[in-house]
Amino acid sequence: MAYKNTGDVYEEKIFNLCKDNGIIAPGSSRAGAESNAPDIKFLHRNRIYKLEVKNNKGPDYGQKRVHFDPSNHQWSWAANDSVTQFYNALNLLNLIDKNFIPIWYQKRIKVAGKYTEKSEYTMSDFRSDQTKFENAKNPVPTNALFKYYSNRNTFYIQIEGSGFYYLEQDIASLNVPQYDGTLSIRFRVKHTGHTKHPPHACQFLAALKQETLPTPSPFNLEKNGNQKFPNILKI
Repeated sequence: MAYKNTGDVYEEKIFNLCKDNGIIAPGSSRAGAESNAPDIKFLHRNRIYKLEVKNNKGPDYGQKRVHFDPSNHQWSWAANDSVTQFYNALNLLNLIDKNFIPIWYQKRIKVAGKYTEKSEYTMSDFRSDQTKFENAKNPVPTNALFKYYSNRNTFYIQIEGSGFYYLEQDIASLNVPQYDGTLSIRFRVKHTGHTKHPPHACQFLAALKQETLPTPSPFNLEKNGNQKFPNILKI
């Protein structure tokens, strides 16, 4: 059986709840690992709307790898996509300490586009890079998140334990509250795969994190206390 992280499990749960309530857009499926696809498409009054789904176990809104160029001491994104374009608009790479030179890159040489080892990268090196690179809790304006999702034509979000919200605009007039959580960008170094992998099997990462949960919504796609199912009508 393939491994599913907590976010994927929760997304599947919400997809099935929407399906049971008959509001899944015909022919659609949940996004799963497809980062550029909406998590869920739901149907309201015969129109299709996109929904972002987040679990409450420290959700992120787009974790991306970053690379360091030893020749000019510049950081760049490993891939260029809609998320990194959004991050560039916020100048997030400028938050990395300009005096920090990762030991990982000092002990590697790049040949034909691939890094090979010049000398051993130890656990002590890994921990040093972690300590110097990690840069947590840099506030990011919430309306920047709204703009990011509106550019993807996504205006609603479901958050585990908090409920259902609109983002930039309540485009379907569902009369749900607007998301009011707080966000920050976090930089970190972590192992690729299992923590028992050798120290050099690591990545430098940036992720937009939810710093504080939004005010609980009166509406929720899952039964939770006094919260009601949003007024979503398939016809």
